[in-house]
Amino acid sequence: TIKDVAKAADVSIATVSRVLNEDKTLKVLPETKEKILRVASELNYSLKSKEKKKTPHIAACSFGKDSLATILLALEHGEPLDEVVYCEVMFDKRTSGEVPEHRAFIYETAIPRLEQLGVPVRVLRSDKTYLDLFAGTVTRGPKKGLRRGFPLCGHCYVQRDCKLRPIRRYNRTLTPDTVQYVGIASDEPVRLCRLQGDQVSLLEKY
Repeated sequence: TIKDVAKAADVSIATVSRVLNEDKTLKVLPETKEKILRVASELNYSLKSKEKKKTPHIAACSFGKDSLATILLALEHGEPLDEVVYCEVMFDKRTSGEVPEHRAFIYETAIPRLEQLGVPVRVLRSDKTYLDLFAGTVTRGPKKGLRRGFPLCGHCYVQRDCKLRPIRRYNRTLTPDTVQYVGIASDEPVRLCRLQGDQVSLLEKY
């Protein structure tokens, strides 16, 4: 099985799938690719027809310059792109936490243009809002029972609860071989080193 190949080659199932599907966006050492192909051959494993499918490619987007540049590079160079994912932090249930001018750009210009180009945009929102957290009560730890108030820099529960959680919830619905484009530039070596095997920086590639 594909699990046996991944275990024998000491790589993830996603990497095996992408190598055998000849995914051109996969960044992997030549010797790793050769090892996967060799192990698959030794185990007499090949992808079944139902497994030979197009690897999904998505782009996380804040509609800032780096994430937009990533999308434009994918379109310019013919990189596969199935969906753009944007997570909107809400101030309350009806009011966005985005700067009004930026939100207007997102919904009135960017999203319509991307959809005209054939790129669907998925908007994620948390069930928690900034106001929920600001007026909420600490439920554990030494400050249990106290009001949260303004988030402290470096300990931002707004980022954690209003942005990261819906993104992680969405990520759990993706197939293991999904490729995620991230807007990290070539002059950010520390962040580039943190990229996982299924994450690709087109800003670095091009």
